[in-house]
Amino acid sequence: GPEQYTLQEIVAYIAKQLGLRKTILPLPDWASRLQARLLQFAPGKPFTPDNYLSLQTPSVCHCNRLAELGITPTPMDAVVPGYLMPRHLKGPRAPR
Repeated sequence: GPEQYTLQEIVAYIAKQLGLRKTILPLPDWASRLQARLLQFAPGKPFTPDNYLSLQTPSVCHCNRLAELGITPTPMDAVVPGYLMPRHLKGPRAPR
């Protein structure tokens, strides 16, 4: 979308959308590295040192030419609430 968010801001946004009152504590760098080293051995490798390293680089497009590619940034408020809505409230699924 057109806005930039930190992971902590995204998690707080989702908690608020779901009506959850949760304390969100940032993980210190040393703990993130340890988590990556341990989880690389878990089934499916949910988080690895390579993942940790890739998260050190912002994934933000500073390109003003998105329109040329047919891409229109969509605000998070316009789509995320629909993603988080319980399936039974969304209505019938569209055929694939």
